[in-house]
Amino acid sequence: MKVRVFFLLIAAAAVITHPGLVRANSPKHDAKQEDGMTDAIAKERKRAAANWRSATSNEPKTNLQGWEHLAHRLIHKEGLDPQIVESVFSDKRMPERESLFFSVQPREPHNPYRRRLRRSEINNAVSFYRKNWFYFRQASLQYQVPESVILAILQIETRCGSYVGNSRVLYRLARLASAATPGNPLENFEKKRRDEQITLQQVVDRAQWLEDTFLPHLAATFRLAEHKQQHPLELRGSTAGALGLPQFLPGNYLTFGVDGNGDAIVDLFTPGDAIYSVGNFLRAHGWSAMQISNDEQREAIWHYNRSEPYITTVLKMAQQLNAPIQKIHAEIKEEILSERVREITPASFSIPGRAATVPRFIRH
Repeated sequence: MKVRVFFLLIAAAAVITHPGLVRANSPKHDAKQEDGMTDAIAKERKRAAANWRSATSNEPKTNLQGWEHLAHRLIHKEGLDPQIVESVFSDKRMPERESLFFSVQPREPHNPYRRRLRRSEINNAVSFYRKNWFYFRQASLQYQVPESVILAILQIETRCGSYVGNSRVLYRLARLASAATPGNPLENFEKKRRDEQITLQQVVDRAQWLEDTFLPHLAATFRLAEHKQQHPLELRGSTAGALGLPQFLPGNYLTFGVDGNGDAIVDLFTPGDAIYSVGNFLRAHGWSAMQISNDEQREAIWHYNRSEPYITTVLKMAQQLNAPIQKIHAEIKEEILSERVREITPASFSIPGRAATVPRFIRH
């Protein structure tokens, strides 16, 4: 069955790249350009065939639903247990692999975050801060990252946990990591051939970048599932494969996740752990003090999300959150002082109608 599928793929590639069809659907090229293009396509077909043979040479009898190349990479490059990898890719919950079409030069829409600075967004962030101020304060002191920046990131990512996604993280990452699957780069190139600015090598390079970037996170998904004692296909997150309130990719979850609430479990779906983990991530990527230059701030946030509009929105929101945060600080300080006064006031001098209570803001 696998051999027949392989030859069908080669036959399909041959039909798609037939010189007559290429000329019929593309701008006119001189003979040298056409010959060079044909040679490049032929080389890519041979490379795809060789890679496919390598991936399937020791293929198990299990039907891996088109994920053979990716399974091979996870086993031989990332060192995962073959039985676990094969059981996941043959699981009925795992969709069959389909062609992944990707942009060679991705362009972000103009300021997709402009609506994030609305009053309702700020109010939601302030409400979340009021409930979790202790974690923000402690994380800020520990990692030297302003509370407002951590809060802005959580608000922009998931509205502080209002939506964290319900997609199968493993499948979403597998899709991205499968970009370099034999035949997929060539299929992308054929679809983009009308754009004379795109070369086959650019498509191949982009496909390899996607695999190199997301394969480690895919492998981390298996390890994270083991750590959380869940089936790998039951880890849920965004359509981009990110998890929890801060939307960490699995590799970052394992590397930068912190137990902020002290329950001996790192769970980025809980506020305390999410808040500490964002602080830890930014600290590890260059946010070295409360007061750093704008360029240093942007550089640290760039590692979180490589988007200039995103970085700008985080910093603008942080500025808008500073005043409400300081106001909450003042309210907390006043309440703590008030509670302490009642605690040390003798019974004969106690405030009428008010019993002494333990200050709720200093419990942990």
